[in-house]
Amino acid sequence: MDWPRYLNSQRPRRRIRFPSARAQKVRALLKLVVVVALSPLLLPLGILILPFLLWRSHREKKREAALEVLRNRKPKVRDSPLVPTPDPELNRRRELAQRRSQSGEARSGILYDPISDDPVYAWVIKEAGMRASEEVGKPYEMGHCHLVWRRMKEILKEEFDITWYSPREMNPRVRFD
Repeated sequence: MDWPRYLNSQRPRRRIRFPSARAQKVRALLKLVVVVALSPLLLPLGILILPFLLWRSHREKKREAALEVLRNRKPKVRDSPLVPTPDPELNRRRELAQRRSQSGEARSGILYDPISDDPVYAWVIKEAGMRASEEVGKPYEMGHCHLVWRRMKEILKEEFDITWYSPREMNPRVRFD
């Protein structure tokens, strides 16, 4: 076949041929022959693969059932952002501290009692903290902070009638030394 001398000239058109009915029958017969010829290999292979396919479909059904249970379950305590407590004042302060930490006003990622930021109570809380540290002593033992916080809470309640919540109460999922 001779191509035209220039590339931008038209190329000769090819004639589209559709297979005749007889050619389609021959092609189908050839496919059948190939399948029958390979069947001694396909049958044992199918027998070997079948248990795996059944196991996989069973596993998928179990996975779908588990996902359905997860979608329909009620949220547990650990799924909620703040652990609910019977003390409404503690819940209110936790929510306030949470909003402060999300807005970037908080000192760190640990929630602390927002009353500590109030200038009226700030000096009283610092004073109670220093007194509690002096009374408890032993500053380098594990669990020292819990003793200080407990004594600090007692001092604030007895002497100043202030309800203060320790970082342990504000962060129930955090472990302090």
